[in-house]
Amino acid sequence: MDATQQQIKRAYHLALLRYHPDKNIPASTDQKLVNSSTSPPLEVHTLRQAFEILSNPDSRQVYDEQLRYSTLSSNTGSKEGPRPAHIVSLDDFEQRDGPEGSSEPTQWAYPCRCGGSFIITENLLESDVHLISCDACSEALWVGYEVQDEP
Repeated sequence: MDATQQQIKRAYHLALLRYHPDKNIPASTDQKLVNSSTSPPLEVHTLRQAFEILSNPDSRQVYDEQLRYSTLSSNTGSKEGPRPAHIVSLDDFEQRDGPEGSSEPTQWAYPCRCGGSFIITENLLESDVHLISCDACSEALWVGYEVQDEP
């Protein structure tokens, strides 16, 4: 979740060199990235799809939230995902608009008892994500809202 765009691009190009059938170079050129003895073969289209998701800030944010959700699920031992501590209406969240002229999506924040915040973005709302986690602890919250089509 902390990789820069440059690191993502580099990892993508190295993985393409490693797994492309026409370019197949030995894994020893970058042992930290790929270990051929334990890595299953990857399809080039899978690499391309991963790069497209991770290089786009909006899709990466949705991916990171889904990753956080799956991490919470595995930490709680539940196969159904984490059990939300509360159900809170989006109306109870504080709206935080990005700087004027900025392309940053609108965010809504709700305080957590640990001092952190539950943050949901416009992108997550449009993706119909309701279960979000605190940015500082493992607490989960169900955000109540309805997605409405614009006229």
